[in-house]
Amino acid sequence: MICSILLLPSNYSTVLPNETASHSLSTEFSSSVCHDEASGRHYGVVACFGCKGFFRRTVRAGKNYVCRYEQKCKIDKAGRNVCRSCRFQKCLQVGMEPDGE
Repeated sequence: MICSILLLPSNYSTVLPNETASHSLSTEFSSSVCHDEASGRHYGVVACFGCKGFFRRTVRAGKNYVCRYEQKCKIDKAGRNVCRSCRFQKCLQVGMEPDGE
């Protein structure tokens, strides 16, 4: 009987058979807008549920937000709720499409 051992680099990762595909997708990708854990592809880009909902509500309501800080707000997981104007602009910059889903 021949037995072989395959050595993999320490940075090599695999998806275990009992892990679901959606779980592995969300842990591999981050939201294009705020870099939080992504929930999938929404409105044409990889995004989290929070950014998906924010974008949907903004588009449906026809909101026109105004930034109080010269459009220089940092949009990340911690600061994404600080400025709605900059968050919406970031959604558009990364390619979210208002007529998509």
